[in-house]
Amino acid sequence: MAKQKTVIYFSSKNVTVLQGSVNKKTKHISVISRIKAEMPDGAVVNGVINDEERLSEAFAEASKKFGKIKSAVLVLDTTHIISRLSVLPKCSQKEMDALVKNEFVNRNMTDKEYIYDYAVVKSNNVTNKQQLVLSCAIDKTIIDTYKAFFAKMKVKIIRVDFSSNVIIQAASALTDPWNGKNTLVCVVDHYIVSVINFLANGEIFFHRARILASENDERYFKEISDILRSYVQGRKSVDRNEETGNIYIFDGNCYEQDKYAEYLAPLEFTACNVALPHAGSA
Repeated sequence: MAKQKTVIYFSSKNVTVLQGSVNKKTKHISVISRIKAEMPDGAVVNGVINDEERLSEAFAEASKKFGKIKSAVLVLDTTHIISRLSVLPKCSQKEMDALVKNEFVNRNMTDKEYIYDYAVVKSNNVTNKQQLVLSCAIDKTIIDTYKAFFAKMKVKIIRVDFSSNVIIQAASALTDPWNGKNTLVCVVDHYIVSVINFLANGEIFFHRARILASENDERYFKEISDILRSYVQGRKSVDRNEETGNIYIFDGNCYEQDKYAEYLAPLEFTACNVALPHAGSA
């Protein structure tokens, strides 16, 4: 029987607690319980805890159905997480740690102490001596604040992940999840837009952008469509024959979905299915 796990996801607007299990042999995911509670305004801004007391209340509301949570995986989404998707050689753990850190040497990251981590992504487009790796770096003080917060909640955090890697890993574990079509998965969390491009040939590309307009501004949805348009045009400059077959937009804030349809229509993706799943089913 697959071991049950608890996952805690902090978005900009909500805290979600999910319990379930994964059967590695059948690749079957079972979600047993899922609770989402609204995050008080300003409690967490771009992944940074600003109001611990109100965050405690939101977490207590989201987790009360589960009783005592002893341990969990924490999933964050913040622009403070810097990520790179690249092909690296297969090597020892020590050598891989050095390679991952080296992925960020050209960035101006000398003012803070960073934590580095990586995930190996399943890919059919690398040699036997290579692997596709999603490397990440995050300001250590951000992780320390979450560790301190959950220590007070008496919850042991066994792993910290970020939402885009969760999606990539989930899709990579499945057999042809996109029915052989090039697919864009766009995750909108408040002012952060993450675009993951799954190509039919097995390649994966990752892009992240920040929305500048406020949520109640008409330009908010236009910025999202502009981000998608710019990304697709950039890909076309690399391969003019590349066509997007599916677009999935996940918006955990439950905004008016007809707005997405309105602004996505002019993009004119060829033979493209645009799915706008309600946040409650995403």
